[in-house]
Amino acid sequence: MLSRLVPQSFRRPTVLSCQRRSFATPNERAKNKPAPSDLYEPRIESKKIYPEYSKLNLRLRGYDYVILEKYQSFVHKMAKNFGFQVADSFATAARTQRAVIYKPRTSVVESECELSVYERTVQRPFVEVLFSQ
Repeated sequence: MLSRLVPQSFRRPTVLSCQRRSFATPNERAKNKPAPSDLYEPRIESKKIYPEYSKLNLRLRGYDYVILEKYQSFVHKMAKNFGFQVADSFATAARTQRAVIYKPRTSVVESECELSVYERTVQRPFVEVLFSQ
């Protein structure tokens, strides 16, 4: 009866038994995992803000074939290093143009040469476009 009159904060704690607290072992933790059918994960739909294009063509042009070929291989390696996919890389036929230099104030040709323009293309598929404002 006296215990009813004394508030609970003033009572002495009673020790029932000396129990040792321990953490769960890995086997016990594995047994207590919920079944996969009990878990619910919502479906996340991809809501892309930016448009996606099927291919991006990197066109490299130059007058020296050897330097252009080296630069194309450099671009291809850098794309692979950055984790970009490279769909294709190819060369197009060279275009030749004729350049003529005239003597001052005449129509007499001073010198003449032919320039070849070489072109290489590297294609990257599925490119997202980011617009900046």
